[in-house]
Amino acid sequence: MMQKRIKKRIIIAIFSVLVLIAVLCGFLAFQSPERRISRFVTENQADLEQLAAECLEGGTVPDSYQDVRVDGVFSGDERIVQFFYNGFGLAPASKYYGFYYAESGEPATYQNTDYPLTETEDGWSWSAGGTDNGGLTRRITGNWFYYEAWF
Repeated sequence: MMQKRIKKRIIIAIFSVLVLIAVLCGFLAFQSPERRISRFVTENQADLEQLAAECLEGGTVPDSYQDVRVDGVFSGDERIVQFFYNGFGLAPASKYYGFYYAESGEPATYQNTDYPLTETEDGWSWSAGGTDNGGLTRRITGNWFYYEAWF
């Protein structure tokens, strides 16, 4: 009788751990970098647009805004103000996540480099010819875009 009770408790404990793991995995899936960044930009859009305008007018570029690093203004065909949200990995396998304000409202590559953008089903992608470096960008709202870059 005692062994039956112990077996039942072990089975319940294992089942509980599996359910907890499934719930955590589901939660993490809904908290992808793109979702977190999109929510952050949407919730702080007015302040971020003011900050971007000040940067584009030649004002001082702050180091950060609410723990998000301000990478700065990058010139190209059109200027962007880029923000670094998160990243991981060691060279040669790093991945960066962030967002940027495009003055023209047109998508750009990471740091507004000259690599051509290719339109995809849900945004744009780019790659540095002959390497595995590349990235993608998607519109969040208005002139705001999400980016991923890998090196």
